[in-house]
Amino acid sequence: MTPADLCTLVTACFVTHRAGERNVSPHTTMAYRDALQRLLRFAAQFHQRPVAQLGLDDLSAPTILAFLALGCASTSSAPAKRSAA
Repeated sequence: MTPADLCTLVTACFVTHRAGERNVSPHTTMAYRDALQRLLRFAAQFHQRPVAQLGLDDLSAPTILAFLALGCASTSSAPAKRSAA
């Protein structure tokens, strides 16, 4: 799969699929978009190439597992604390 194909799939996901669903929160769509952006930036760094040159083959299991491991290491499972006002 070429980088152009990956771009087409990502665009179709948000323009066609997500937009066509009913009762989809804009916040959910933005969260999906943000997560996908983080994944693509990570994959670009992982494969040492620009995001625009990534193909679907670059989103392999080892790449996804490394991304998830990084996410688990950088986030806390503890609930956020609220400051006393």
